[in-house]
Amino acid sequence: MRRESKPEIEVPKQVSFALGVGDEPSIGSIVRLSVVGVEIVSFTPPPVGREVLLRAVLVDGEGEVVMHGRVQWSQPERFAVQFGPLGARATRAIVQASQKVSA
Repeated sequence: MRRESKPEIEVPKQVSFALGVGDEPSIGSIVRLSVVGVEIVSFTPPPVGREVLLRAVLVDGEGEVVMHGRVQWSQPERFAVQFGPLGARATRAIVQASQKVSA
C-alpha cells in the first residue's frame, strides 16, 4: 500500500544518483516527488535496500539539492527511494516546487 504524503508533485526533472562515495553516478528522471520520497525512471535501477545519494535541481535558479535515502522498491527501468532526514534546503526546494505546480 502506498503511503500518502503532501505535497506530492509530478516533476519530469533529471536526477543523478550514486550508490556510494566515489561511485560513478547514474542518470534518471524524477516522475513523482514528495517530502517522503521520490520515484525515478532509469535504465539502471539499483536493488532494493541500497542506500543512494540523489542530486537534482528541483527549482530553476536555486542550484542542486542533495537527498539521501534507501531504495524501497525496484523494477526494470523504475525505482522508488524513501528519504532519510532531509535538510532545510532540500525540504524547501520540494515544497517550493510543489507550490509552482499547484499555482
